[in-house]
Amino acid sequence: MGAILAPMQECGRCRKELPTDDYSPSYRGKPGTWCRGCFANYNRVRKHGGTPSPSLPPKRKANACDVVQAADRNASPPRAPSAPDAPMQECGRCRKELPMDDYSPSYRGKPGTWCRGCFANYNRARKHGAATPPSLPPQLPPRSCAFCGASYLSKQNQPSMFCSRECKANAHKAALAAALLASKPSDRICVWCGSAMAQSMRIDAKFCSADCNMQAHRRTRNLRRRLGASAPVKPRLIPLLNLAQFAADHGHICGLCGVVVDMALHHPDPMCPSIDHITPRSLGGGDEIANLQLSHLVCNLRKRAVTS
Repeated sequence: MGAILAPMQECGRCRKELPTDDYSPSYRGKPGTWCRGCFANYNRVRKHGGTPSPSLPPKRKANACDVVQAADRNASPPRAPSAPDAPMQECGRCRKELPMDDYSPSYRGKPGTWCRGCFANYNRARKHGAATPPSLPPQLPPRSCAFCGASYLSKQNQPSMFCSRECKANAHKAALAAALLASKPSDRICVWCGSAMAQSMRIDAKFCSADCNMQAHRRTRNLRRRLGASAPVKPRLIPLLNLAQFAADHGHICGLCGVVVDMALHHPDPMCPSIDHITPRSLGGGDEIANLQLSHLVCNLRKRAVTS
């Protein structure tokens, strides 16, 4: 005798034709609609806190109409070739230069900005609930960085001025430094040697170099020591004498020997410029300009505490 064929049944989840022995009865005693494998997978996923996958839609046999519709959908309609001199337009979505025949008019009758392919993809994605990709930004030409001069492509819709954040920060710092430099006076003169000071120096600087600063403060200390108890409390209240202006007023001539004083020499050179008191302080002379004269250091030391 031939084998008896078991009745077949379609699973309500995986849509497979399986014998009825592979189906477990439901809790009401009725024949189940899911096979044992689908039922076990469903319970296993729920036990571990997962989300079970939905059931597959029921299969439908294809008919003649479905075959014809699929053939029409796959077959692209013949399109007349565009003329070689046809006007071109850039698609607002894919940024491709395409003929005007590849653009469908908008619902207001105006010429469209998206090509037919981008418009079809957009509607297809919206129909199926998928996220539509954004339009591509316009491709800007290469630009030169305003700080370093390197060529770069802008990543934003609006053209930028710098190739990186570092260049932008450095340009901002350079602009602040230039504004600070412009706010400083350019005609400042050293209070000791009388030479022009660099504009880049601090705005409260009084000396052009550390050498002038040292010599001026040495003179201030000497005057403070000479004045003794009558010296002011703050050393900066003692007026500084501009040696260069003082020498120019005396014609750069030594008041003791009558020889020209070289202002480029510095202490301890014996021929460096020095300020001599006509009436020495030990004999009651003061620090007034009328009691001072230009001299060589060696001449000032040879004079000692005499009036001539």
